[in-house]
Amino acid sequence: MNCSKCNLENEESAKFCSDCGANLFAIKTCPKCNFQGNEDSHFCKNCGTKLIDKPIESPKPTKTKKGWKSKKIFLVIIAVTIVVAVAVVVFFMFKNKEIATLSLTGNEEIEEKISTIVDVTATIVSTGVWADAVYWKDGKCYKLSLPSGATDSRASGIVVSNDVVYISGSYGTSSDGGDSFACYWIDGVIYNLSLPSGAKYPRTSGIAVYDDLVYITGSYSNDQYKEFPCYWRNGIIHNLSIPSGAISPRTSGIVVSGDVVYIAGSYYAQSKSTACYWRNGIINNLPLPGGATESYVGGIAVSDDVLYIAGTYIIGDWNKGGKAIPCYWKNGIINNLTLPNGEDIWHNSINSITVVGDVVYIAGTYCKGDPEVSYKVSPCYWRNSTLHNLSLPSGTDCCSGASAIAVFDNILHIAGSPSYFGASTICYWKNGVAQSWKAPAHLQKYVRITGIAKSGNSVYFAATLWMQ
Repeated sequence: MNCSKCNLENEESAKFCSDCGANLFAIKTCPKCNFQGNEDSHFCKNCGTKLIDKPIESPKPTKTKKGWKSKKIFLVIIAVTIVVAVAVVVFFMFKNKEIATLSLTGNEEIEEKISTIVDVTATIVSTGVWADAVYWKDGKCYKLSLPSGATDSRASGIVVSNDVVYISGSYGTSSDGGDSFACYWIDGVIYNLSLPSGAKYPRTSGIAVYDDLVYITGSYSNDQYKEFPCYWRNGIIHNLSIPSGAISPRTSGIVVSGDVVYIAGSYYAQSKSTACYWRNGIINNLPLPGGATESYVGGIAVSDDVLYIAGTYIIGDWNKGGKAIPCYWKNGIINNLTLPNGEDIWHNSINSITVVGDVVYIAGTYCKGDPEVSYKVSPCYWRNSTLHNLSLPSGTDCCSGASAIAVFDNILHIAGSPSYFGASTICYWKNGVAQSWKAPAHLQKYVRITGIAKSGNSVYFAATLWMQ
C-alpha cells in the first residue's frame, strides 16, 4: 500500500507509513452528508461543509481453514480433558481393588495391579451330596452357606480375629465332574478366590489373618493336570516356586509374621516326597538325617520370629519295612518326637503344631498292632517332644487321631476325628480331658476336623462332614 503523502510503498499489514508516519487508511468525511474526500481535500464537494478526518477501520480477517483447524484442536483438547477427568474419578472409586494376572505355564509370582477384591456370591444353605463344610461354636454345629447350584463343600481351616470368623474351603457345582471353586467364609458369607483361566480342582489347606488381611494357601491344576501350589492374599492368587521336575506339590498350612508369609508343604520328585516350606514364595527344602528317604509336613507355626514346622520322615523304604519318625524343625534344625517302645508301632501321623513361648505342642496319632490283622489308632500330642496319649470320648471306640491343637488362656485344646463312617461325635479334649460334641441328626456323617480357634469364651472348630 502506497502512502498518500510521500508515496512510499508500505507492507499490506501496515496502518501507518514507515517513512512519514501518515495514517495509511485516513480519509476526510463530511459531517453533514457523509461524503468522503481524499486527504488533501478541505471542503465537501457535495455540500461545501468542512471535512473532518475519520480513520478507515482495517478490514476484518475472513475465517480460514487454518483457523477452523485450530478450533477443532481446541475442541479435541477439551474432550480429552473430560475423558481424563472421568478416568481419574473412576480410578479413585476403585483404588482399593486389585486385578491379578496369572500364567499357567510357569511358577512366577503373580503380578498385582489394580484388581478385584474377591467376588461375593449370593448364598443359600443346603446339604451336599458328598460333603458339607461346617463349623462348631461351643458345641453347636452350623452349616456354611453355598451359592445356588453348589452340591458339595469342604472346610480346611479357621481363624477368629476381632470376633470375626474366617474359614477357608472349597465347593463344587456337581458331584460328577462339575466345576470347583476355592473360597472362604467371613462370618458365614462366602467369597470366591481368584483363579487363572483354565484352572481346575482348586483346594485350600490353611488360613491366616494378619493386619486385617486374609491369607489362604492351597493349590490348583491347569488344563494338562499339572499342579501349582499357591496362596491368596485378600482373594488375589500368587504362585509358589517349585523345583524343575517336581510334581504333586501340596501345601499344609500358612502363617504370617510381619511382612513374611510362611507356607509349609511338600512335593514329589522321583516318586519320593520332600518336605519343604516357602518364605515369601521362595521354596526351601527341610533337612533330613542320614538314611532318610522321604519326608512329609503336618503343620507350621511362628513364635518370637522362630519358625516351627511339624512332620514325619521315613528311614529306609516304606514299602519294605521302612520306619516313620515323627519330628519337628525349629528354624531348620530337626528334632525327633518320642514314640512308645515296641516293634508294633508301624505308622504315625503329624497333623498340627502350636507354640507358646518356648513350649512346642504337636497333635497327631500313631498306629499300634499288625496292619494285616488288627491294630489300634491312638490319638496323642507331644509337649516339647514328649508323648502324651489322649483318652477317647465316651461312646467312641476308635479315633483317627488329633488333627488340630491350640492353647487359649493357658488351656490346651485339641480336636480330632472319628476314623469310621457314620460317626456323629467329634473328639475334643481340654487339657487332656475328653469332651463330647455331636453333629445334628440331619448332618450325621463322617467328621474331619480341620482347624480350631477361640474368641472370648467361645471355642470354634472347622470341619468337613463326609457322606456315610
